[in-house]
Amino acid sequence: MGAARNLTDRAATRQRPQEFAFAGPARTAAFDAEPLVDSASLSMCVSTVRPHSGARTRHDEGELLPRTERPWMLRAVNFQVERFDVVDSTSERLFARLAAGEGRTGDVVVAVEQTAGRGRRGRTWHSARGEGLYLSVLLLPTGPTVPPPAWTLAGGLGVYDLVRSLGLARARLEWPNDLMVGGAKLAGVLAESRAAPDRPHCVLGIGLDVAQRQFPGELLAERSVTSLALERIQAAPLDLVEPLLEHLAPHLDAALAGGAALAAPFLAALDLGPGPVRAVTPEGPVEGRLLGLDLAVGLILATDRGERRWPLEHILDLERA
Repeated sequence: MGAARNLTDRAATRQRPQEFAFAGPARTAAFDAEPLVDSASLSMCVSTVRPHSGARTRHDEGELLPRTERPWMLRAVNFQVERFDVVDSTSERLFARLAAGEGRTGDVVVAVEQTAGRGRRGRTWHSARGEGLYLSVLLLPTGPTVPPPAWTLAGGLGVYDLVRSLGLARARLEWPNDLMVGGAKLAGVLAESRAAPDRPHCVLGIGLDVAQRQFPGELLAERSVTSLALERIQAAPLDLVEPLLEHLAPHLDAALAGGAALAAPFLAALDLGPGPVRAVTPEGPVEGRLLGLDLAVGLILATDRGERRWPLEHILDLERA
């Protein structure tokens, strides 16, 4: 119990995470893509994963729930899932593991409840007990350099694919890292890194509202929100862990390969339509015709001043004009 707490405390004293969700030069990310493997391929990729050392340690806010009995590997990503009752933050659990030198690509932490869940720009993520899916994945790329936005694209596409597979055809992505249904937020993605340890890494956090039928007034005052239950889709949060990872895996593989395959499906999921778009850039709002979205080149618009380009991490918003 003490060891688990000490890891968290050491991580908490480090520099605040660097976000990858497109917030100007401070780098933030939120995208993903590529076709899913079929169920036959999936069943052939099941493998046994040795538990982490200390995997049975108690957390001071709750006890580690039974380890997932069916770890699996999809291409480059081999998920090792640990489920907790209560944690401060699923992402903090992974940062603690990383700081202790114990993290591996594909480590996943899931919790029934978070006491300090967070969203973009330091906002609090409302994490009611047993009502949402609260999950984080650790990625440690060793191949091509991964552009920071690729992680956000991958996470967004994974949760987008999941909810559409559940029958929620009205869902769409909103720049840079939200999943929306009819103007109400259903899920959010937050990709983060820290200055130390000095190695390429990303902790990808996903929060999905599942069973909520009511939300706190202060949250509703900030923006419209919804849940799968309010959209007439009944599901238990922990039952969605494996389906989410199945949908997420090919997009993470695409990110680990450099991310080039993520832009087109993410752009389609934004559903910007054929007309002009409005991008909020460091120099202010700019309207134009969308010519392309590329992880290497950036956002490309045809404007009244000619063709313009911006790095994706500098785009604060992108919507129909």
